[in-house]
Formats: sequence, C-alpha cells, structure tokens
Amino acid sequence: AEGDADAALARITTTTELEAAAGADLVVEAVFEKIEIKTEVFRALDAICKDGAVLASNTSAIPITSIAAVTSRPESVVGTHFFSPVPLMKLCEVVRGYKTSEETLAAASEFAQNVGKTVVVVSHVTPIKTLLQLALGVGPSLLYRLHLDLASLSIAEFYPDGGASVR
Repeated sequence: AEGDADAALARITTTTELEAAAGADLVVEAVFEKIEIKTEVFRALDAICKDGAVLASNTSAIPITSIAAVTSRPESVVGTHFFSPVPLMKLCEVVRGYKTSEETLAAASEFAQNVGKTVVVVSHVTPIKTLLQLALGVGPSLLYRLHLDLASLSIAEFYPDGGASVR
C-alpha cells in the first residue's frame, strides 16, 4: 500500500552518469533511435558494467545483433521493446539477437513480467516488424484476436519463418 510505494520510491535514484550502472544486474538503454548513438552507449556500458550484467535496448527499429556486435559480450545483449505509452500498453517484445543466451533472455523476460508486462519473445528480427509480419501474414481479424489473446499469455515466442510457441 502506501508504505510499499514510499519504499519503492526511496530505492529510485537518477543520474546522468553511465558509471552509475556499474553494479546493476540489468541495464535498459532508451536513447534516440540512431545506431551510432546506441552503439556508443553500448560500448560504454560494456566497459562499465559488471560481468554477467544484462544489457538491454528499448529499440523498436535497430537489430539487436547489430547493437550486440559492438560489445565483448553479445550473449548478454537483448532487446526489451516496451510499447508506448509504456504506462498504458501491456506488451513488451523481448528480442533475441543471434548470440543472446538463454539466461539473458530469461532475465529480460522476468524483468518485464515483474513490471507488469505481457512478454512476447521474438528471434533475430527488428522488434516492430513482429506486428507487421503478423498483420500481413495472418490478416487483420486474426491479428485483432491474437492481440486480445496476448493478455492471457505469459510468453509467446514468434520466429521469423512464421513459427510460434507459447510457454
């Protein structure tokens, strides 16, 4: 209740220094959608963050594999595309890069679920393409039905070849 909210707010700190992320278990980047800016941030995070930290990008347009390639730990890089407006939209695409590990994928999915999001795991695609592929591949009426059904799923996994699985 109110005490919980106060305790949660007391744990939040703000900074403009990337070095503050050094001890974090998971870092979510949300800078401007320009690959040069994102790769600059990921190079810095790679140098700053502890071993084992998950480095996540909120990109909706840049392939995670391209971002991960500038780090020494591509297995720890994942996409966490929170749909906008974030407080109202329940969906979060968790995007697997070509080298993203299962542990990284699980940590990012758990994080998104813990903040109240419905997680859709996509593999090796630009996140926003997921919905476009669904819209073009299955038609508007099925897409609408799928959107309604996603609210009841914990994780749905869509593959670029058209396959899908739910866990």
